[in-house]
Amino acid sequence: MGAILWPGIAIHLLIISFLKSECRADVVLTDLDPCLPLLEKNISLNRHLLEPKSLLESRRLRWGDPEDLKSLEAERGPFDLVLLSDCIYYGDSLGPLVETLEGIGAEVLVSYEVRESEQKKVVQDGFFRLVKEKGFTAEEFPTSDCHPDYASPDIKVLRLKRKGR
Repeated sequence: MGAILWPGIAIHLLIISFLKSECRADVVLTDLDPCLPLLEKNISLNRHLLEPKSLLESRRLRWGDPEDLKSLEAERGPFDLVLLSDCIYYGDSLGPLVETLEGIGAEVLVSYEVRESEQKKVVQDGFFRLVKEKGFTAEEFPTSDCHPDYASPDIKVLRLKRKGR
């Protein structure tokens, strides 16, 4: 399995628990250049917890940059799954984000916090409008399906799929 991730807070803990399972997985954590040293440090500090056959690495991926995506897919793709964590909060990034999701073409699991401010609600509505316009369907996981230690009514998990796939 190949997966690509845009990490939110502490996503590396989820990845480590996933990689400790019996399956082998190749996982690429992506972010902007200034964040890569922290991702590398987290990987280094936790490498001893990983399944020996699994790959975990960090790479730059600027949303909406076709060259970054092309390079990433050539070196590590194709990807089966994208995990998108806490990335729906800044309006100007929505177009490039959805463009990148469309370019990858994999199933997407999205986790996000329902924000109370009117501005953040507008941003979240904009994200869902854009993914629908690009041909994605969205299926929300019920909170009751989430682990009880981490489930919260203000944290949502969705599966995005391209129609016809």
